[in-house]
Amino acid sequence: MKSIQPNDTPHGVPGQINIYVLDVDSEITSYGKHNRLLVFLDRASNQIEIREDNRGLPASTEAYRRKIANGDQRMHPKNTRLTYLRSEQSDSQKSIWHYYAIESLLRCVTQQHEVTQ
Repeated sequence: MKSIQPNDTPHGVPGQINIYVLDVDSEITSYGKHNRLLVFLDRASNQIEIREDNRGLPASTEAYRRKIANGDQRMHPKNTRLTYLRSEQSDSQKSIWHYYAIESLLRCVTQQHEVTQ
């Protein structure tokens, strides 16, 4: 990703997440490979929600969504994994929401160990 220098001036393009770096020049689009992906943690449901904003780029793949969710935007703890639940189109038709359950890897290992004993 482009590093911001003290003398940089804002790009002036509306609708971008960062005023210095265009979406297509950042990780949130895998540098222009797919629509913008933003990761959120819903604490009430203990789910990860990834909003895919239609920005005129190709739709994201599951692999890209997982890369973003486990990268700089990571919201779930270490020793957990994400399990895909569903995707829903927003009412505005401008975004798709992808939902993931957060599952503890430690609990899975402990449960498997108890079963084999």
